[in-house]
Amino acid sequence: MWDQLKTYQDKEVVLELINGRKIFGTVAGVERQFVRLETDEGVVAVPVDAVQIILEPSKRSLTQEHMEQIVKKMSDFAPN
Repeated sequence: MWDQLKTYQDKEVVLELINGRKIFGTVAGVERQFVRLETDEGVVAVPVDAVQIILEPSKRSLTQEHMEQIVKKMSDFAPN
């Protein structure tokens, strides 16, 4: 997961965490243990091990609501 997160440096992403929470923001930095995201609420540090899915916004204009719907649909297919 760390290698994948490094490729998204300075890009907007939606991260789905293992607890089901979704975070939308710009990847500000990736270290071995944590990824830092700049969000509307501020900067958040998330443990890399807590990231389950990484989604990159499409070139089309998608709202955060649409992104959350896509994440939910994808997680419905994930093995338990």
